[in-house]
Amino acid sequence: MQRPFFSTIIPAYNREKLIGKAIDSAAGQEFDDQEIIVVDDGSTDGTLNLLATYGDRIKVLRQENCGPGAARNLGIAHARGVYVAFLDSDDLWFPWTLSTYADTIVRCERPVMLAGALFYFSNENHLGEIRQDEFQCTVFDDYLTAAGKGVFVGSGQAVVQRDVLVRSGGFSTAPINAEDHDLAIRLGASGRFVQIHSPFLIAYRQHSSASTMDSFRTYRGVQYLLSQEKEGKYPGGSSRGLQRRSIIMRHARPVTLGLLKLGYCREAWELYRSTFAWHVQEGRWRYLVAFPALVAVSHLRFLRSDPQSETGCKRAG
Repeated sequence: MQRPFFSTIIPAYNREKLIGKAIDSAAGQEFDDQEIIVVDDGSTDGTLNLLATYGDRIKVLRQENCGPGAARNLGIAHARGVYVAFLDSDDLWFPWTLSTYADTIVRCERPVMLAGALFYFSNENHLGEIRQDEFQCTVFDDYLTAAGKGVFVGSGQAVVQRDVLVRSGGFSTAPINAEDHDLAIRLGASGRFVQIHSPFLIAYRQHSSASTMDSFRTYRGVQYLLSQEKEGKYPGGSSRGLQRRSIIMRHARPVTLGLLKLGYCREAWELYRSTFAWHVQEGRWRYLVAFPALVAVSHLRFLRSDPQSETGCKRAG
């Protein structure tokens, strides 16, 4: 049986209200040489019933609730495509998404990994205003080379050669929110990487607010990236260290600020302390100077709200 060009993998957990729109956007592509694989991660709502209505138009896999990393890995194991494209269950593709990826793959001589441009939305009515703008991209020798350009690759915007994905071992299954960033760094020295700037390829749904639990999963995710780097688990050796650390710091900075906003000063300070030397090496003086002042302000704010607190900080867990 001939391999499809793309395997589109959609992990889902309790998404009965949104998963149909994601699937429809994948099925409605101008470029249709694809298989659509939906991995149900142990949903307890009506997600499976909705998936059944698609019949043989999609392949449905099911596992006990193990998290999105494990769900994507199951999809990869069953994928037959030359490239694997990931779509999150609450996001959408535009009709030209796969055709743009396919054209880029030919134009850029089969890159290992591609990242599509995100359009952030909270109101679906705004999506009708999006047009297929002129194509623009940047080609890098590999993902680590893109570190200095502030390039971000999340799982929902990534397209990767399947064979390279399999050799990498896929996503981490740890209970963290950075399994996609970990994979991108592990693929960082694997070969050509293309960042597509235009047109928009993914409609990224913004939810009203992240839960405290999500914030701590993200905190643990950045800790995981730090430990992997310090233990020498990432590719490229010492000569690529600055590039890897630049990527990790770019993830760490907003997490420290988010933790402070929630009042978790200890965790925020721990990340700041752990990356201090790296930030000095990169010359991030504005962040290095401003962050301690923000910690002091956070202490005072929470002491005023909770005079009984000894530290002015919340306690994790």
